[in-house]
Amino acid sequence: MAGIFLGANEIKYNAVPVGNMRVGGTNICKGYVGSVLVFDNCAVANSNVELQLDTSGLSGPSAGYNITGNLAGFTKSGQPNSSYTKFTTNIALSSSSYYWVSGPSVTDAPAGTFPSTPGSTVLVTTTITGQVAANTPTYSDTITVVKSNPPLTTGTAGGSGSFGPLAAGTPYNVPVAFTPATGYNYTLTASDGSSTISLSLNSSSGDYEGTLSRTMGTGTNVTITIDGSESAVSTSHEFQFTTSLLNATATYNVANTSATTSGSAPANVTVSEPYNTSLTPSLTVTTDPGYNPPSAGYTFSASNNQAIQVGVTSSPTVVSVSGTATIASTAVTFYTASGSCANDACINYASGGTDTLHYGSGGPSTGLFEDTGLTIPNTQYAGYHAITTGGAILINIGGGTGALQSCASGSLTQFTSTTFNTTKISACSGPLSDTYYGNGGLLTSSTILYIGNQGCTAVGVGWVSDGNNAVQVSAGGNVIQTQTC
Repeated sequence: MAGIFLGANEIKYNAVPVGNMRVGGTNICKGYVGSVLVFDNCAVANSNVELQLDTSGLSGPSAGYNITGNLAGFTKSGQPNSSYTKFTTNIALSSSSYYWVSGPSVTDAPAGTFPSTPGSTVLVTTTITGQVAANTPTYSDTITVVKSNPPLTTGTAGGSGSFGPLAAGTPYNVPVAFTPATGYNYTLTASDGSSTISLSLNSSSGDYEGTLSRTMGTGTNVTITIDGSESAVSTSHEFQFTTSLLNATATYNVANTSATTSGSAPANVTVSEPYNTSLTPSLTVTTDPGYNPPSAGYTFSASNNQAIQVGVTSSPTVVSVSGTATIASTAVTFYTASGSCANDACINYASGGTDTLHYGSGGPSTGLFEDTGLTIPNTQYAGYHAITTGGAILINIGGGTGALQSCASGSLTQFTSTTFNTTKISACSGPLSDTYYGNGGLLTSSTILYIGNQGCTAVGVGWVSDGNNAVQVSAGGNVIQTQTC
């Protein structure tokens, strides 16, 4: 015999609550296909199994879960002693706002057989246990760590980030760091406006570090400010001042040091100044007396007068100078013909061929040379020679030295029929048998008188007269007054 089903419900006679086949108001309890009886429920009424739920072990807000499937009161019906399948009930959280503290656990009413008494109903139980709770709200803080500038002009703040999610009131820690700049020491604090900590140098990481304790609120943007002071570390730097000089000396100087730093070069000098201090090294050359600097000047290294930064610029800094000073010389060009004295050379031999000799800063008396380097002594000239630019030079026999001489201007005039005596009266009345020379056209217009036409020997002290006029002569032949006889 086979059953006929309406959906999942077997069509039976007197089925409860549904499942009857009727003709008009009369239930059909037997069914045939041809002569074959396919079902026969005419004999007895169905019995029932009704589900009940035991939720005594389920706690927490009911809004936090949903129970689905076979619920309390769900009933299965069937012929007495026939079997039925197990009941199926499910439970799940209603939303992510809740969570299971324990469980859940569902023990479904198992499969079985319908009661043997037609029309009777028995209860079966599905047990549900577990504990549900609502989630606690959580929040996050966004932390930004900055440095106060000024006074902190160097270094880098660190420790920014997001902290959470955490429930309000939960304590948490913010690691704060500060990376120092090379060459600086710091004294640092960090504050979020309500609490302040000190930062200490971690020798392993090289950073200043600390931990700021905070308590989670409802989530916010927080600025932690690193404040304090900074100081540059005293740092050594070496300067190597080198020289390659001839006929010259050098001194060094380092500008902007805390103490005066200068002296004679060559020298190696080490200074200690705050990191990143700007210092400028330099060399100054002094040419030896009697010498001239090189025509192109002295040669300095590129580091001369170039600023460096202590601790930043690599040490040592080499500053150098080189060059050869040439001896200072003066040229004297003269007429090669020589006279008996300076006046004779200037008056009577200031023409013809010329030549040039050279002398140093000490003058001709220190030597006369054929070259500007003053290395080839003169050996071909001696005596008095008129200088082409005026005056004369006495070149000593042997040619090693000389002396500059002055000369009477112009040529001399011969004055005959003159006489010399110690007094004017004697000169005016004496015999007019002497010959003198003067630098003027007339006896009375001359300022100096010489014996002879060379101008080498001056007239002695006294009076010279031509019979009409007389001139008084002092030592050196200088005319000091003129009178008539």
